[in-house]
Amino acid sequence: MMNKTTAYILMSGALSSIVIGTYLIYGYFMPESPLRAILWGIALTIIMHLPQLPKSLKVAEGKNLSMARIVIKTTIFGASWWKPLEIGVIDK
Repeated sequence: MMNKTTAYILMSGALSSIVIGTYLIYGYFMPESPLRAILWGIALTIIMHLPQLPKSLKVAEGKNLSMARIVIKTTIFGASWWKPLEIGVIDK
């Protein structure tokens, strides 16, 4: 059974993976350009989480959440945000 603490731990793990992934891109593939590595990290995050957007929009329907909030949280956290929302563990 998932609770709020577990949901927030999962979301922090998603955020940590973005930071670590960007660091690895910088350290191993683009050490000459930290800005370029950050942009690649952001691009990869968007590419990985964008396919989840239709499901998160469906889950968030009727929960009085703005479109911007849904898109941003799905892009950053992916399923670690919308799945707890779907089962009622978190409300926004």
